[in-house]
Amino acid sequence: MIRASIDIGSNTVRALVALQENGATKRVGVLRRITRLSGQFNGSLSDTSVARTLEAVKECVQFARTHGAVEIRAACTGVVRRAANGSRFLDLLAREAGCRARLLTGDEEAALSALGTKRHLGDRCGEFLLVDVGGFSTEFVRVGSDDPRCASYDIGVVGLTESALRHDPPTSSEMGAVRDRVAVTIAGYFNGSLPPTLVGIAERRPRSPPWISPSTVSTRRGSTAMSSAAKPSMICSAASSR
Repeated sequence: MIRASIDIGSNTVRALVALQENGATKRVGVLRRITRLSGQFNGSLSDTSVARTLEAVKECVQFARTHGAVEIRAACTGVVRRAANGSRFLDLLAREAGCRARLLTGDEEAALSALGTKRHLGDRCGEFLLVDVGGFSTEFVRVGSDDPRCASYDIGVVGLTESALRHDPPTSSEMGAVRDRVAVTIAGYFNGSLPPTLVGIAERRPRSPPWISPSTVSTRRGSTAMSSAAKPSMICSAASSR
């Protein structure tokens, strides 16, 4: 059976179409569009960001159907959780894009990130700390631990960039202010010991194989406030199984 999932993130919309057969999942196609849904966020989603995202979701739905998907599941994350007009956005997705999306809690988003990453890495890393940096929020999960400690913080690349960085490239004082803000926000999570390995989620690109060291798995992209780690399609796969 061919199924599809659509990850409506705070910066990017991604669709994964996959064939599930005999307990195995095979990727059929992936579509990615940057819409910056959390751009110009002032407590509500802006009309322009909503319009961009609706068009991208429509394209993703059509993409999934063209590839034979008999079931499409979708989820929204960070900025929609905080937006005063989040419910209206979900209604627009259903009415105008033909996509009924589920709004994930921060813990659910973190847990699905962990599920997808653990499935992808297997036992190669043992116990590790997973960091998923998104457009509006960042999730932390201790994977393989008796105490998983899922946490979601409203520190994402779009929000930090728009609120704190006025220059391109950013000045040292701007970057210092961002580092201080992030440090204060996440300080409580790091009480106690940490796993020996840090894993950062990144989108796997063609001809750019992932690399894994004994201590760190990560990616750094762009000149935004934090290193942007995009959700991989494997997380869409995990989300679609729920």
